[in-house]
Amino acid sequence: EARRLRPSARQYAQAVAACASASKWAEVLGLLHKMQDKKLKPDAGVHELAVVACAEGRQWEQAVSLLRHMQELEFDPSPAAYNAAVGACSAHLKAWEKWHRFPTSQG
Repeated sequence: EARRLRPSARQYAQAVAACASASKWAEVLGLLHKMQDKKLKPDAGVHELAVVACAEGRQWEQAVSLLRHMQELEFDPSPAAYNAAVGACSAHLKAWEKWHRFPTSQG
């Protein structure tokens, strides 16, 4: 009888790292959710990889949400994770300002 192998938290973490380094933020989030569904506990490093991947993918809302979730789990996000999320927020704000400028009247 064939036995079904179950990936470990470490194997998931390695997959998250590979996807994050390839800028595959959606895949990173998918893996993070799969870990949680399988009752595996992603550590702070996995969460940080997800924050950075989302930030690099211009998914600022996801990056900020993950930072909040890390704090709920009592993980201490690194300065790099905060910087990545702030950078994504800043890029979003600049893009928003660019597209929402109103013409000024010159008198």
